[in-house]
Amino acid sequence: MSEVLFEQGVSLNALDEMERNMRELEKRDFTRTWGSVREGLIASIHYSDSVVTATLDGSLMALFGVSQHGEGIYCPWLVLTDAALNHRAKLVRFMRAWVTMYLEKYGHLRNWVPVEDVTAVDLLEVVGFKVDRGQEHFRAGEPYYIFEASLEDL
Repeated sequence: MSEVLFEQGVSLNALDEMERNMRELEKRDFTRTWGSVREGLIASIHYSDSVVTATLDGSLMALFGVSQHGEGIYCPWLVLTDAALNHRAKLVRFMRAWVTMYLEKYGHLRNWVPVEDVTAVDLLEVVGFKVDRGQEHFRAGEPYYIFEASLEDL
């Protein structure tokens, strides 16, 4: 049975592969927020304490990390390839491990997710984040939900 492998850091090949193969909704979000997919990936990596590459059978599945935005505000980010969604059970196990790892390190995680990205919103809830579906916030003219999790919620 194949397992998701985690590697600290991001190679240039992984960056190029993610730029080509990330989910379309995430491409739109990165372009809206950063001007281009590549700029968004580079900024996410640059502002993060650490970045992890996740692969399955040698194929890129995800890049993820946490960046700090102000005192005690830690923002998790995760970008997925289209292929990652074909392995939902493995994806959920991997994401739960990711959330736990970062909650143990930072204590509280908070970020934004586009309202239109129903797949991401559902996955965030399944792996332990609380998504405030009752309140939309606007960034770059588009509606977003806030999602967050705390160590004491584990």
